[in-house]
Amino acid sequence: IERISEEFDVAGVYAFTFDTLEAESTVHGRAFAPALGVEEDPVTGTASGAVAGYLRAAEAFDGEFPEELRFEQGHFLDRPGHVRARVDGDEVRVGGTAVTAAEVDLRLPADDGDGSDEILEA
Repeated sequence: IERISEEFDVAGVYAFTFDTLEAESTVHGRAFAPALGVEEDPVTGTASGAVAGYLRAAEAFDGEFPEELRFEQGHFLDRPGHVRARVDGDEVRVGGTAVTAAEVDLRLPADDGDGSDEILEA
């Protein structure tokens, strides 16, 4: 996936199937984005929304496009979650619920006043 991402200048790959683990889900997906330093994203609304738009454009449901799609993801990372997506014309909306996975404090060094715009690395 890393080699494909580099070759096609993309952030990653969202692999999906209609063979879901849960009966109420429409799609099961997995998102890999090594170019962004993300080995696998447990649940991603951005990719789910993009796939919802793609499925509409590809007429994946033979003219019977669902009012709402339910994407399941994260099961193989022990972080299962769901994203709901609706496609209305050219507009795609995604939603769901979220929980805090981590809390961190980020402290930046004081501005030294020299006007430099350095990139910080941690």
